[in-house]
Amino acid sequence: MADTPDSRRVVSATEFVAQLRADQNMLNFSNCIIEGDVELRSVRFSHPLIIRNTHLKGHVDAVDARFERSVEMSQCRFEGGINLRGAR
Repeated sequence: MADTPDSRRVVSATEFVAQLRADQNMLNFSNCIIEGDVELRSVRFSHPLIIRNTHLKGHVDAVDARFERSVEMSQCRFEGGINLRGAR
């Protein structure tokens, strides 16, 4: 993870997914740049998830993902698109 001149954290998609799968109490990815494709197909999240003002450069695949707690994705840019088909 590194910082850019505009003070955004740069996080690899691999690191991002690993933290999401770790099932921590709450995850907050604010002011980040996520580099790479994010594979979350059929993943179950039992914790709140906050992603704000973040640029996701790759494709986000969360088909059939299960979000058991609150999810906030505000002011984000999904450069490669996002697929939430069947997610709930």
